[in-house]
Amino acid sequence: KATVSVLYWIQEYDMRLAALLLLVCLCGSVQGWSLFGGGDSDDTKKQDEVDDEYDEPSKKIIGARIETCRGCRLNYLPKLRSFIDGDLQNYKAVDLKFIHGAIPEIMWLNEFGQVVSTENIEEYDTSGMASLLKKKGITRKTARPTYREFRFKPTKHCLAFRGSDQCNPKEKRVMSYDSGCNQLVSETVAGNCQCRGGLLLPVSCGVRDGFTCQSLCEEVIDGEDIIDIE
Repeated sequence: KATVSVLYWIQEYDMRLAALLLLVCLCGSVQGWSLFGGGDSDDTKKQDEVDDEYDEPSKKIIGARIETCRGCRLNYLPKLRSFIDGDLQNYKAVDLKFIHGAIPEIMWLNEFGQVVSTENIEEYDTSGMASLLKKKGITRKTARPTYREFRFKPTKHCLAFRGSDQCNPKEKRVMSYDSGCNQLVSETVAGNCQCRGGLLLPVSCGVRDGFTCQSLCEEVIDGEDIIDIE
């Protein structure tokens, strides 16, 4: 009888142990980990949480950028040229960019370097430009702003399109060219599609017209073939 009782106890113990191990494995699977180290790590979860954060658009102006041709139209606007060649140098919060064939315009920028609005400045002289800038809160004493990168609302595969200068994705950043994952990117703009997982896809001007970074990131992450985008 003692032998039978011992055998019965051992058999019952083995069954309880097996049930306990099964329960532990099931709990581990539900929580995203297992006895063998499976599932997402804490670092991955934290990164996903960071990637899912995004900013709201802002209309507060903290800087500006003047875009104009170097000659052409500007040659017929001596009063405006006088300001650009002279007093503009005293405004640290205003950048100047020469673009071939561009009409003189000033672009008002928010804290993310995004264009809030644009104005034609062909009819302005030095005093007129000073008044216009002061009206927007920009004076000679205004410090050069430090723009921060806007976090667009992410999609399943993509975080944002990050624009760059001179039609080259390797050139310096131009935040006003940035756009969301589902926004069409013009063929006249270069930059990088910022995908999840730290992946950057460089895109040069004129390679793809009317694409979205969501579509490019999805093709790469899901392992589909894509054309050369540089």
